[in-house]
Amino acid sequence: MRVLLAVLLCMTCCYANAAKILIVESYHSEYSWDSRYYQGIIDTLGDEHVYHTFQMDTKRLPVSEHAARADSAWETYLEVKPDIVILGDDNAVKYLHERLRKTTTPVVFLGLNTASREYNLNQAKNFTGIFERPLLKRSIVLAQQLLPKKSNRKVLVLFDSGTTSKASIDYIRQIRTNNFIGNTQVDIRSVDKFEDWQQRILTASDRKYDAVFVGLYHTIKDKNGNHISDTDVLRWTQKNATVPHFGFWSFSISPQGNIGGYVLDGYVHGVTAAAIARKILQGTPPNRIFPKTDSTGRYIMSRSGIKKWRLVVPDNILTRVIWVD
Repeated sequence: MRVLLAVLLCMTCCYANAAKILIVESYHSEYSWDSRYYQGIIDTLGDEHVYHTFQMDTKRLPVSEHAARADSAWETYLEVKPDIVILGDDNAVKYLHERLRKTTTPVVFLGLNTASREYNLNQAKNFTGIFERPLLKRSIVLAQQLLPKKSNRKVLVLFDSGTTSKASIDYIRQIRTNNFIGNTQVDIRSVDKFEDWQQRILTASDRKYDAVFVGLYHTIKDKNGNHISDTDVLRWTQKNATVPHFGFWSFSISPQGNIGGYVLDGYVHGVTAAAIARKILQGTPPNRIFPKTDSTGRYIMSRSGIKKWRLVVPDNILTRVIWVD
């Protein structure tokens, strides 16, 4: 569908100010985060431009193949000769930033969890963009409002072992004080195998956790090293969780997923990235656009999930909730 859309946009492109825009996705178009930010970009920039996409597919492919996918993305860049490049998420930046820094092509990154110093992006004159940070503090405040009142809490933050997860965990560790945020003890775990994930979820209540915050779960493998569908991981979690489970991203909230959260939305991320790209296309140099951090969360909740765990949403939040049934 996306390829057809891109073709149609190319066919209808007849404006004098049309630009060739290359969007390099770390992941794949079926991944909800990607599809949401892609739509945000298109809706914001409009159909007067020619859009090209390349999907690195690094959530499903083994790490040993990531560099080769980056080489293919670079070949696409050389063929397209874009006026601007949008890099989606950490792996696209990780594998392409050195080559793109040597060009004069403006680059807008989005969904970057890694600190800019990791890639010396603050010294790259043709780079700017948006950082992505899990909204953990606001998420814990929400959980405190939904869960039964308690003076001290203990929560588990669970991630897979992918690149974005590692960067997110580094950030969360920085904002904790002696493993606490306020009066809530925050334990972080990163797992690679599904059986380890299952064990963490099944024993959460026995380990005296009040809630689990499910981060990313898209690179989980079985004991033979085969990739397990993110949908299967999330559905299993929803069916077998022993304590309420919240999410950091909108795509994880559903009747078959997490029960809710104060979450980041890929569409908003794409709109913000596109607004930056528009400024560049209008003549503002990238190094004059200071990178942003996306802190625009939304309250998204599953009615069935809230009901299952017998939680009550307070009135001050209720009017702002986006419900998914």
